[in-house]
Order: sequence, then structure tokens, then C-alpha cells
Amino acid sequence: MKALRLHEFGSDYRLDHDVSVPLDLGDYDVLIAIKSAGFCHTELLIREGLVRPKPKQLPLIPSHEPAGIIVAMGKKVSDEYKIGDRVGAINFYNACANCPDCLNDNNIYCENYDGTGISIDGAFAEYQKTDSRWLVPLPDELSFQDAAPLMCAGLTAFSAIEKCALKKGQVIGIIGLGALGHLAVQFAKCMGLKVVAIDNRQEALDVVQKLKHTPDLIID
Repeated sequence: MKALRLHEFGSDYRLDHDVSVPLDLGDYDVLIAIKSAGFCHTELLIREGLVRPKPKQLPLIPSHEPAGIIVAMGKKVSDEYKIGDRVGAINFYNACANCPDCLNDNNIYCENYDGTGISIDGAFAEYQKTDSRWLVPLPDELSFQDAAPLMCAGLTAFSAIEKCALKKGQVIGIIGLGALGHLAVQFAKCMGLKVVAIDNRQEALDVVQKLKHTPDLIID
């Protein structure tokens, strides 16, 4: 298969044409035919060797924001999923789900944790192996291109709002209306919150004013 890979820290990513498809599926693994994959600031840091956990080996296939179709499944994958399903995936791989960190939703600190696209191969390829326990079913009306960045950028913004534990009608302030901020505005509005959006960049203010779900108040 074709895959974009990092061969050494500090070098450019390279498109390789002869990479093996990861068919060594564990019991909970699925193989996804990738239709879209996000490029995050993390990919720039991985290139410089600044992200932990560091890659177990190089070359590494980056991208931790996949969206695609299930084409193969391990023996213990939940019957919630089937071949042909449209899915995204969070980048947790092999977290134990039993340690104190996992039980407190801090799976990233699990001693067994690997990050797809970070310490093991990710989604800048035609196929990706990932842990089915962190799949996200995608509705038909959501395109793969729109879904992919939600697997990290979207989750980051959504979980921050969720942790505020606000009730419908309460006010939330969102400072910075860039890649995560404009998503946070839309999530907060859909959750019934009143949104005060703050930024000093005109281009960012222009973007949020064109959204389907616009802020209640904009401060520049």
C-alpha cells in the first residue's frame, strides 16, 4: 500500500509505495480502509521527535485522526460493528481499561497505551490497524473529510466543554477561534449554551460569523 512515513527525526515525511498492509490483527483490532486523515500540529512535533510516547520504531506512519470503512475484524470485536461500517477512531491502542488511569478516563497515562500515529502506525496510509474499543460510528450524512479532524481536534474541544458541566442557557466564553475554537463554538451552541467568542484576529472572527451555529456575542 501507499503510506506517508517519517524515516528519521527532522526529515520530511516521505510517500512510500511498497508498505505492507497491517494484516496482523489482534482480537480487538479492526482494519480500516482510510478515506480521510487529519493533519494536526502534533504531526509537526512528531517530525522533530518531541511527542511522547515516542515512536517504537522508524519509519512511522503518522496521523491520529482517521476516518474510513471497516474491511477486516479481530475475533473479539463487538457485534456493534460489521464489515463495511463507516467509522472514525480515537488514537488509543491497547489501553488496559482496568488501571486507575483508565478507570478515571485518563487512558493516555496507561502503561499499556500506544498512540496510533504517534508511537505506532497511524492513518496516513491506505489502510490502518486500530483498536475497535475506541471506534466512533459515523452517520451517513457526515463526510469522511469532516469526520477525520473530529477524532482529535473535535474531541479536545468537546471534552473541554463537557467538563465545565454547564446547563442549557448558561454562558460559556471561548477564547481563540482557530481550529479548535470554531469547533467549540458550534458544539457549545448545539448543547444549548450561550456563547461569548473572543479573538483579536479578523479572519477568525469572520469564520465564526459564517458558521451555521454562530456565537451570541463576539468580542474582539
